[in-house]
Amino acid sequence: MPVYKWQRRPTSHFGLVWFPIVRFELEARDGQFRPLALQIDSGAVVSLLRRSSADLLGVSLESGKRIELTSVGDARTGAYVHSVRTRFNESLTRDVRFAIAETEDVPNLLGRLDVFDFLRIVFDPVNHETQVTST
Repeated sequence: MPVYKWQRRPTSHFGLVWFPIVRFELEARDGQFRPLALQIDSGAVVSLLRRSSADLLGVSLESGKRIELTSVGDARTGAYVHSVRTRFNESLTRDVRFAIAETEDVPNLLGRLDVFDFLRIVFDPVNHETQVTST
């Protein structure tokens, strides 16, 4: 598996901050895999996608199970859970549950559920990169 370089992004309170990013492919309804960058969030239970991802994947948003996600400060986001075939490299493809938000104002996140049990993720803050290997 490859090494992924982190990205610097502006934040409201801390200026530019490094964020660990990975790039995987998600299978759309037409059978084609679509590349997507996700921020790794080891504190997130489920992986999260913006509303527009449903269109990208050809998924009817409301066909999934509706949930309400809660984040720091008790902020709430409505989302629908969908199982999406995810390709991590040419030989490793797994079904991963993604919560697709009802809004665009969330980051695309890679959470622990269905992912951290078969991937080993090593953060290197000195070189601003993440190494991802299968377990």
